[in-house]
Amino acid sequence: MLGTRPPMMFGHAVNALLLHGLPQPLPDRCLRRMRHLGVDPDLIQPAYPIELWVALLELLREELFSELPVAEGYRQLGRHMVNGFVKGPMGRAVAGSVRLAGPDRMLRSLSWVLRSASNFMETSIDALGRNHYRVTLNTRIPEPGYNEGVLDAMLRHAGAEEIVVAPGVWRDDGRLSIEVRWGG
Repeated sequence: MLGTRPPMMFGHAVNALLLHGLPQPLPDRCLRRMRHLGVDPDLIQPAYPIELWVALLELLREELFSELPVAEGYRQLGRHMVNGFVKGPMGRAVAGSVRLAGPDRMLRSLSWVLRSASNFMETSIDALGRNHYRVTLNTRIPEPGYNEGVLDAMLRHAGAEEIVVAPGVWRDDGRLSIEVRWGG
């Protein structure tokens, strides 16, 4: 019997953040720490175990956003991730379809969009009103700010304005719920 595949972050998503999402060049100390961790931005692997991705995000937060509160540093990383992803070939295709679909339809296809970056993300979406949703994710990233930033940036790319992303709340089942709403 085949076992379940371990949760992985795909290399093109890691590349999107490191090479297209973050200000360049990355500081030498940051690069040394990344290589010591097992991530070489000059030699991106096809996929990375989720534990390594989580450790990389914490390293980047410490190195690049240490002056911010922890949650805001992670929000910045989430935004940079999405903004870097849409600059790559796969991300450009996704961003084009998301812009055409608009924020409501983007949220309904969120699992598909997030699965283009990993092999494990699943979401559920509950409509709470006009332009108001609860997004629930099976994220492995312990700081909710990262996914708050991802959702904020994705909604912006989908054409939403006056976006409000509420702080994420951990559910009893270990999933993260985040309420989002926008004007218009």
